[in-house]
Amino acid sequence: MNALVLKILPILVYISVLIPVICSAQSLSTSKTEASDKINVSEPIKRQLSLQKPNREPDIFVIAGPKERVNRAASIATIIYVAGVNKQAVGSAIEFILAGADPKSVGELILAMNGLLPKNQSANIAKFNQALESYNKIIDLSDEETIDALENNSSFVNIGKLLKEMRKAVP
Repeated sequence: MNALVLKILPILVYISVLIPVICSAQSLSTSKTEASDKINVSEPIKRQLSLQKPNREPDIFVIAGPKERVNRAASIATIIYVAGVNKQAVGSAIEFILAGADPKSVGELILAMNGLLPKNQSANIAKFNQALESYNKIIDLSDEETIDALENNSSFVNIGKLLKEMRKAVP
């Protein structure tokens, strides 16, 4: 199923740009404007995203930042959550996107990291290659401000360290 998700992720990201809300998320504007359509794209907003897996309590994510980044983060978070990624990894993806990282690359990275090291098995080389390519793409597409923010994000730094260590073991 994850291979299918990786193939359709670019389409879903494109749709998420056209349709900012693909789930039942509530927007809570932090501005004093009366109509949400008058909010400037760069003006900060706050959105509460509630996602639920079968037979579990809902996971709540509060996403705050520039409107465009918040909407993209909510879209990618929903996609990867539905694909089976855990709450902590979804939270990391949201942080990366809010920092300015390319949403498509973030989604691909998190999906590749999910199941990269299956229990009691060796690393999945295909997922490793996807994760490494996505990680490098995030860096390549990021401006200096985004790089600085990601370098201060412990999850992003730890992913980089893990990929570097794994790279040493790959022939």
